[in-house]
Parts: sequence; C-alpha cells; structure tokens
Amino acid sequence: MKSSPRVVDYQTLLNEGIGDNAFIHLTNVDFDRTEKTSRLERIASSFEGIGAGATAADPAKIQKTIAEIKQQLAAQGGTSQIADLVAESLVAIKVFPKNAGLTEQLVSLPRNRNAVATAADQIDHYNELRGYITIDNGEQTRQAIQLLGSPDAMQRDANAWLEKLNQIKQQKETARDRFLIDPMDRPPSRVSSAGLFACSLGSIVFGWLLLGSGTMSWLGWFLMPIPAILGLVGFPLRLGRGGRKTSILYLIVGFTLFVVGGYEMVFLGGFGQTDGTTIHHVIGFLLAATGTSAFAGAALHHRARQPLENILPPPPSATQPTTRPVLSYRTSADQLAAMANDAEDCAPTHYVDPCFMAAMDDSCSSITMDCVERLDVIGFVNPSYVRASDDYNVPAIALQFGCDHKVLAEVSDNAVEPVIRFTSVLHDGLAIVTVSETVARTRRAQFGINGVYASGNHDSIEKLLASHLELTIRMSEKRDSKIVTFDHEEKLEVCLYSRRVFADIQRQFGESNVMIARASYDRFQFPPQPVEELTLA
Repeated sequence: MKSSPRVVDYQTLLNEGIGDNAFIHLTNVDFDRTEKTSRLERIASSFEGIGAGATAADPAKIQKTIAEIKQQLAAQGGTSQIADLVAESLVAIKVFPKNAGLTEQLVSLPRNRNAVATAADQIDHYNELRGYITIDNGEQTRQAIQLLGSPDAMQRDANAWLEKLNQIKQQKETARDRFLIDPMDRPPSRVSSAGLFACSLGSIVFGWLLLGSGTMSWLGWFLMPIPAILGLVGFPLRLGRGGRKTSILYLIVGFTLFVVGGYEMVFLGGFGQTDGTTIHHVIGFLLAATGTSAFAGAALHHRARQPLENILPPPPSATQPTTRPVLSYRTSADQLAAMANDAEDCAPTHYVDPCFMAAMDDSCSSITMDCVERLDVIGFVNPSYVRASDDYNVPAIALQFGCDHKVLAEVSDNAVEPVIRFTSVLHDGLAIVTVSETVARTRRAQFGINGVYASGNHDSIEKLLASHLELTIRMSEKRDSKIVTFDHEEKLEVCLYSRRVFADIQRQFGESNVMIARASYDRFQFPPQPVEELTLA
C-alpha cells in the first residue's frame, strides 16, 4: 500500500477499479444513515455492556441484560436461524454518490458500528470517505453460509453441493466487481503491518507448539477436547519415539505445508497486491504457519535431545585384531593358564563373571516362579534355570526370551521381593538394561559409555517391560541401529554380557569401584563392538 492516498470519485472507482493503490479518498459520497448494525453485533455489544458503566454496579441491571441476551439467543433456535444471523452480519451497507440515484449496490461499508461511526465522521468533516478498499466477496460467503445452514443441508448429496457451489462461483465470475471500503484516516505503517504479521505467525506457531508438547490427560480430553485432539500432532515426538526418521518426516511435512501455503497465499490469493483474495490469504497463512510449526517442533525436539547425544558415544566401528588375550565365556583351563603368564600386560580387574550351572525349576523359590508365570502370559517362553556353582544356598535364576527374542528376562529373588532384569542389545553393541528397584534405584536413565540402564517398580512387570521397550526403541532410533535378535541358546551369554555392562555403568556413575576388563561372549564383545547377524544353518 502506498503512503499517499488516491483521490477518486464514485464513477471513476467503478471505471478504473482498485488500480495500484488500495487506500483511497472517495469524494462526494454518502451512505444510508438509518441502517442498523447486525443482530449478531448487537448481541455481542450486550455482553460488553455487562461489565461497563452503571450496569457493572447494579446487579438488577446485570440480570436484566442477561435475560435480554438469553431472549435474543433463544429466538435463534435452529441451525438455519443461526446461519441467517451470521449471514446477516455480512450484508454490507450501501454507499452511493450524493445527488444521484443508483439502484445497484457496487460500493459498500462493513456492517459494524465502528465502521459506520468513522465513515459518518469523515463524510461530515471532509466530504469524502477515506479507507482501504477491496473486492467485496461477502455476497458469495453469505450464500455459502446460508447453504450450509439450510434445513436440507445434511440431506444433499455431493453432486448437489458441487452444483450449488459452482452456481455461486459462476455468479461471482459474471457479476460486476463490487467494492468494500473499510474506513480509516490514514494507511497503516508498513513496519506496524509487518510486525503484526510476524506476531500473528509467532502466535500460531507458539500455539501449535504448546498443543503438541502437552501430555496426555483424561481431564484435558474431558474439559478441552478440541485442543486435545489437535495436540495429537506432536504425539510421536513428545513420547520419546521421535528419532531421526520421525524428525525428517516432520521436516518434510512442514516444508510441504509451507510451500503449499505460500502458493495459496501469494499466487492464488495475490498477497501484497491490491486485488488479492482474503480467503486465499487466510488459508495460505494458516498452512504456512502450520508448516513453520512442524519445522520448529522438529528443531526443538532435536535440541532437547542434544545433551543426550553429547553424553552417548558414537556407534563403535570395527577395530583391528589384537594379540592381547581376551577372557572368553568358553575359555578353557589351558587357555587360562596361558593367559596367567601375560597377566602383567593386562589392566588390573576386580570384576569376575559369576559361575553358573544348570538347575531345575524346583530349585527356584515361589516368588521367582510366580514372576515366570506372569512373564509367560506376556509372551516369554521356554525358561531356563541356572544357579551359582559356588553357593547352593542362593535361589536359582530363571532366564527367558520374549518380544520375538529381542528381550532377555532374568528373574530371581532376594527371599522377600523379586529381582528382575530386562536386557536388549543393539547391533552396534550397546546394551540397554532395565532392572527392578530391588537391584538398583535411579530417578532417570543412566547413559554410560558402554550401555544404558534404568530402574522401575517390580510390582507391575508389564509396566517395567513397557518402560524397557520404550527406552530400547528410543535408543535404537537415536543411534540408527536395529535391535539384536537373540538365538535360543544365547541366554547365558546375554546374561553375563548384561551383568558386565551393568557393572561398568555403575562404575562410571560412582555406584561401585570395580574395574571392568575386556571380555567376549561369542557374538557380544566388551567393550561393545558391532554384533554379527545370526547365521542360519
């Protein structure tokens, strides 16, 4: 919009149209001063009057005003009446040249009291109507609203709707341009307009981010169902499942919405042009703002996870073979004797793998067997039992695979409460361990160099398993590494590997002072190395 107005008379405006300057001084015109504001605005103004002036201090007047509002709303009982109420507010007030009688309404004022008051003041003082002029699409909008609110609206089929909408569109194309002038004394500043545009964009983006970051709440669904439904757009990110692929998906969707919104607003709506279409501007702006929100959501999610990524080591790469002897689960006595000669070359270690031997289920306590049965219900099958070979007083341990052989459950007890440990391993070697609070207690997951562990309440095995799976999936997506599928004969190897990694994490966080040496458990190496795929016979 140009800073200086364009001075035209009524006939010149009809002949030349809006031109390149939408801010005009329309000379020698007037409008019907007897026109009333719409019923919708009168109802809205009644609400404003409740807390203003003498009414605010008089309870009787407040009750009387509320009763009048109820009466006005009761008169608009059905859907069609409400649609007529809204459509009536879009009927503009006719502007006509003085000393001339024109039957066709080609220039109009918005039907609201502020516009009427400003227009009357301008005409009385300057004999001209000053303001911003646009193409008036109110008639088509009014017809569409009345069509939607008609009693037979829900009974129309798709063809009838398209036919009616095409008829409204054809009427617009064949009819002569109508103009709507919004009275204002001076054109708005470009700086203030840009500021309002930026604030509107920021408000919508911030609103989307707030909706998308909220947690699930039954109270929220009950009290605010629409915001709760809209908030589902951020569900994949806020639950911790939003890894790299999810973030990229949000970026792609955001970019698509931004491009579509820009096309709608600029190319179809003519944004920044004097003959632009408001409805295209609104739709395009909302689409672009939603796309920007998706961009911002993905960026903030990535930034929120950044400290976690700084703590976690990168996936290890294959290392060169070494001549240093490595302790193996299946190391023979002769190999141990040979390794003893080179003990001075190895780092000192105080952690020793427990020695297990096979056991029967009758050596397990009732507490352990109860957990085994509960695990069997949720898909953990074929338990194996082991016990310490050097202490027959310790109850046996049950080992079970579940979740398509991607989780090892280790169950025992301390004579009072069950002791549960879930273990999963990624293909880059990282172990994810979730233990019951009878093993260790931590407020949040502990991210070590060689693994991750978290703790939970043992009262609900299902919730403990769900927490373990969520952490495992999160780490799998973060490190872009799949979850290892265990072989049915690898229970003991996975158990020993899990215990060594768990001890190492506790050492890193000062929970123990043992030193952990390198070790090998067939496919699983410590420190972690990429895990080989299972070879099918």
